[in-house]
Amino acid sequence: MGEKLLHVHSGASVAFNWSAGTGFTSYELTVGSTYGANDIWPGSSITTTSTTVTTLPANGSTIYVTLYSSKTGETVQNYYSYVSNPGP
Repeated sequence: MGEKLLHVHSGASVAFNWSAGTGFTSYELTVGSTYGANDIWPGSSITTTSTTVTTLPANGSTIYVTLYSSKTGETVQNYYSYVSNPGP
């Protein structure tokens, strides 16, 4: 999986958006310093397909985003990684 560059200014908020999967009714997005972790942003269950994260580091570190998509009897996890790079 290739990392994406995410420009983050100190104190900035970053909006994450995704497409709704067929039949999925709730989502949770977490951000951590390792895959599956939530030590940067714990997330919470939402029914929309976007959320804003306000606590991202702006220090060039790799951050790992997990998107949990849920429907009756099933939860799917998708993993993404970004480099949290201070913007110009």
